[in-house]
Amino acid sequence: MTRILQRLFTGLLIVLLLGGIGNIILGVPADLADRSVTEDWGGVSDALLLRERVEATLWLLPWAALLGVTVWSIRYQRPVLFYWALLVGLSLLQVLPLMAVVAGRGTEPVWLYRFIVGMFGLLLLGQLTAVWQLIRLYRRGAS
Repeated sequence: MTRILQRLFTGLLIVLLLGGIGNIILGVPADLADRSVTEDWGGVSDALLLRERVEATLWLLPWAALLGVTVWSIRYQRPVLFYWALLVGLSLLQVLPLMAVVAGRGTEPVWLYRFIVGMFGLLLLGQLTAVWQLIRLYRRGAS
């Protein structure tokens, strides 16, 4: 089970990082251009573009750190470190569906709330699995 979780979690982190890099390259300039038109800015300055790109890059740092820790734990066969990284990563991802439910204004379709609740449950199940594996590994004396 550990190998499957390692592959799934590594794949998820890679997808998140690629999506974030794509957002930095393509999404930030498009978002700024859209906002400049709708809010009548009259143009997008290079300083504003740089600030938005730096902010988007800062959002990627936790995922890059988690990917590094995950790869390191796989390479050196440290399952305790992997399960801690999995627990932290799933906890960070847990915030996203929770914030979507809290920020909901009641105009979203019902299927979206069902999807969000399903994701919340799936991430909670992953967290419980990580905690269970950590307890099991610590009882065996792993460090």
